[in-house]
Amino acid sequence: MKAELKKIFEERNKINEGIRKEYDKLKVPKQFRWCPNLSDVSYLVAVSDRSRTKTTNSLLYGLIAKSKYNYDTAYIRSQKSQVTRAKIKGLFNTINECEYVKELFPQYDRVIYKWNQKAFVLANETEESEPFLYILDVEEWEDYKSSLVLPECNIFIYDEFIGSYLPDMFIHFMDIHKTLSRERFNVFTIMLANSMNRNSPWFDEMGIRKYIPKIKKGDSKILETEKGTIIRFELFGNVTESAMGKIRNIVNLLYYGFASPKMSTITGDSLTWGTGIYPIIEYYDDDVVIYNKIKLKYNNQYYSFTLVSCEKLGLHLNVKPYNNKIKEDDIIIVTTTPTEKNETYLFTKLTFIKDLFILKKVFYSDSYTGDDIRDFVKYNL
Repeated sequence: MKAELKKIFEERNKINEGIRKEYDKLKVPKQFRWCPNLSDVSYLVAVSDRSRTKTTNSLLYGLIAKSKYNYDTAYIRSQKSQVTRAKIKGLFNTINECEYVKELFPQYDRVIYKWNQKAFVLANETEESEPFLYILDVEEWEDYKSSLVLPECNIFIYDEFIGSYLPDMFIHFMDIHKTLSRERFNVFTIMLANSMNRNSPWFDEMGIRKYIPKIKKGDSKILETEKGTIIRFELFGNVTESAMGKIRNIVNLLYYGFASPKMSTITGDSLTWGTGIYPIIEYYDDDVVIYNKIKLKYNNQYYSFTLVSCEKLGLHLNVKPYNNKIKEDDIIIVTTTPTEKNETYLFTKLTFIKDLFILKKVFYSDSYTGDDIRDFVKYNL
């Protein structure tokens, strides 16, 4: 099996290198240049703050793959509302403006959207090509399984995949992937995210959670899942020293020079994985612990929910990671069907905890804990 995989990756790498060489010929301006690197991997996961031209460069990768290998592309978003005509029709505006189409396809001069086909085609003044890029969304995954007209796609671009995570979204994406890839070895998958939330459930679903805390800005690491699938994970670095960074600095001075720590998600100044700003636990001399047996199991981590009362804050909840042994009398909040007698589904028996979240009477040990709990509350409150 290893010998067969090695041979397959050798062929895949030749294809990826062929696309990269064509990309280099286009002379994309340095401040916007980023050719997706799928050498030695089946998936590229590229995560950054916003405005890094990941989407445009990935579309260009697919366009080159069409010109050189006649590969079609699937462009995927999570929800149906994200792929409406109004939101999708301008997807290739930058590529058209830069006239890359003429360089790759002498007979055509632009890409246009055919809304009735949910696809993009190449065009000139008198003719149009067959579709080469198809628009899909994970929300409609079940419809695609029974469709008789879906294309074979070699390039997959899942844009902004980290976001509102609905149950089994990863599995539904994999279902679409399986349907369109059709047992071929030359399928290249690019997954893009503008959210730098290291606590995303996606990382659990993909089996790469253990690697995430070790990845720093600027890293491009090859990861292997437990069952052997190879993923390149690229966490974009800061742009401060680049030409793009100088532009961003000017824009930040013009419009976004405000002191709130939360502005880092807008300005791109954060030096680490994105984290929110949360009320941190404070301890007072008159603190009285009311109850400390509640735990939450989420993202492969236990968190303790301690009910505390004091004169300044009243009844409130302190949340922090819990790494000790779970006791028989602990109450464990879970997000799936309970399998143990001390487990409870979400807040079924703990409505008073739910009320504290609504009243914003919850405090956290650190920002990373806040990120996890924020995600849990967002999808389960």
